[in-house]
Amino acid sequence: MSHVGTYEIIAVAQKNAKAKATGKTDFFLRISSQDYFIKFCESILTQTEFEQHFFKSHLSGSMKFRLKYSIKEGLWDQCSDELQASRTGKYVCIDQIIP
Repeated sequence: MSHVGTYEIIAVAQKNAKAKATGKTDFFLRISSQDYFIKFCESILTQTEFEQHFFKSHLSGSMKFRLKYSIKEGLWDQCSDELQASRTGKYVCIDQIIP
């Protein structure tokens, strides 16, 4: 089920299991007081497309976006059939950024 609304996006430096920075960024969609991991490999909008909007808006001081998204539950880090350790829980997939 898709949802539409204007929400804040939070960028967090990704850390490995030993709390060391990986050099990558995780993005979270804040809905009310809950932050949901954005899983780009299941999203229609790619991470590259999203980052272009995010960093452009971040420079202007705005980090809120009008989005069409869906909420799912499962493995956050797994994007293929290959088994690997993964964070789990609810996450969002972004269909589009609405102007």
